[in-house]
Amino acid sequence: MNELNKKVQEIETREDFLCFMRMLINDINNNKWENNTLLNYLEGIEGWVDDMDGYFKNIKDFDALGKIENNQLDWKILAKIFLAATIYE
Repeated sequence: MNELNKKVQEIETREDFLCFMRMLINDINNNKWENNTLLNYLEGIEGWVDDMDGYFKNIKDFDALGKIENNQLDWKILAKIFLAATIYE
């Protein structure tokens, strides 16, 4: 996951996001995700999106928090959602 976390921080473009997604797809094949079924993964996405403003407040990422509050997601936030959903309950 450390490689994926690092990759998320580097995302600026759609191409960066696609590269991250390829890494995420490979990761599910090589590691054991806590949310390893489609249902659990989708529930993880739903739960994390519901709570993500608290996460961004805690890490003081006010840029991301402002985007969320204004309903303006970007590629980096989308990648964070997908990555968090691998473990979020």
